[in-house]
Amino acid sequence: MPRKSLVDIDPRLRSVTDDFEATSIIKRDMAQDAYDAQDKETQAVIDRITATLQQHATGYITPKIQGSVVPVRVDNEYLGYNLFYLAVEIVKDLAFVGIRVAKFEFPQSLCASCSAEVIPEKRKAKKRG
Repeated sequence: MPRKSLVDIDPRLRSVTDDFEATSIIKRDMAQDAYDAQDKETQAVIDRITATLQQHATGYITPKIQGSVVPVRVDNEYLGYNLFYLAVEIVKDLAFVGIRVAKFEFPQSLCASCSAEVIPEKRKAKKRG
């Protein structure tokens, strides 16, 4: 006999879960209408963002060990780090296409396109010298 979860035991949790699922379906339908209006390239970008967010939002990583995918739960602290990174990446990507969010500016120490460290001219000269 399968083990029961809290949702199976407490009807209040089932109600909250049902409400969340119903709201999620409405949101999906609204998003699908906008998605269907896009060209293939834009849809591919949306698909990539969705896959990345879904991976990080679950709190699980899925490493492949000897050909098998193994879901491993990560600590919420590290999940938070990844979600924070994604939020900054989204704001940065919007800036690339000319949409500035609040007063977002690219860090002076990082390349705006690849996030590699940019070595200021003064530091370059010291390294060579």
